[in-house]
Amino acid sequence: MCVSMPGRVLEVEGAWAVVEIAGVLRRCNTLFEPDLRKGDMVLVNAGSVVGVLSDEEAAATAAAFAELDRPTGTSLGSWPASSSSSGGSS
Repeated sequence: MCVSMPGRVLEVEGAWAVVEIAGVLRRCNTLFEPDLRKGDMVLVNAGSVVGVLSDEEAAATAAAFAELDRPTGTSLGSWPASSSSSGGSS
């Protein structure tokens, strides 16, 4: 599974941009989105900018990632459920 990460364009140099993703600066290819500008919010996948986000999309994406980062109290040790608690026969 691939996850595109949101980031902010800090600098554009030809077919490359410097994008800040979660506090880390990444050099990303811009061939899919050649009209980038400094300050644009973008989605980055596998080192390439694959989309430009509107302000509303950027806010929704940030909220979704914040929700993923929130502790849930679920332990990976409890998944998958044992056969006795998943309706298996006794």
